[in-house]
Amino acid sequence: MVHLLFEDKRLTIIVLIAWMSFSLILLKVMTDENGSVAFMHIGPSKSLKLMDLTVDTWSKWLCVSLFTFFNTAISEFINTSLVPFFQNTIEDHKNTYLPYSKSTCWIIAQTFCVYCHIMSVFGIFLIFSQVDFLMVRACADLFVNGYTTTNFLKTKIYDPEKYRNIQTHDHKSLLEIDPEEKPSNYLETQNQKTDSAAI
Repeated sequence: MVHLLFEDKRLTIIVLIAWMSFSLILLKVMTDENGSVAFMHIGPSKSLKLMDLTVDTWSKWLCVSLFTFFNTAISEFINTSLVPFFQNTIEDHKNTYLPYSKSTCWIIAQTFCVYCHIMSVFGIFLIFSQVDFLMVRACADLFVNGYTTTNFLKTKIYDPEKYRNIQTHDHKSLLEIDPEEKPSNYLETQNQKTDSAAI
C-alpha cells in the first residue's frame, strides 16, 4: 500500500491534500479554543513585526505584500530555471557537455548559493509573520509554477506504458519508440551518445 502511494503520483497528491486539509482544520480548532492568534490576523497590526519594523499601517502592509509577491515570484522562477540546470547539466555524471564555459558555470552556481543565503533571511521573517503574507507567497508560487510547469510539459508525450518501460530500464521498448514521437530532449540525449561513441 505504501509503495503504491509512493509510486502513483496521483495518489501521492491525494494524500498531500488530505494531510493539508487535516492540518488546516486542526489549526482552526486550536485557534477557536485559544481565542485570537496574532499569526491568523490579516492586515496591519501593532503585533506584526518584520526585522523589528512594526507593520501597523496599510501603506507598510502593502509595501511588504508587494515585496513578498515579487521576491517569491523571482525566487521560484530562478529556482525552477537553475536547479534543474545544476542537477541535469553540471552534477549529472552522464552528461559531459556544457552550454557555457566551466568558469561561467562555476560563477552561476556560486552566485545562486550567495543569493539563497541572503534571501533566506527575508523568507524566515515572513514565514513567522502572518497568514496573509503566506497567502501572498502562495499566489506568487502558483503564478510562476504554472508557467514553468507548462513550459516543461510542452515537449512531453502522454504514454504511461512507454513511461513504465523507460523507468524499468527496458531498452528493448526504448528502441521500439517511433522516432517521430520522441521528445526533443530524448533525441538530444541519443545524439550525445552517438557523438561520444564516435570519439
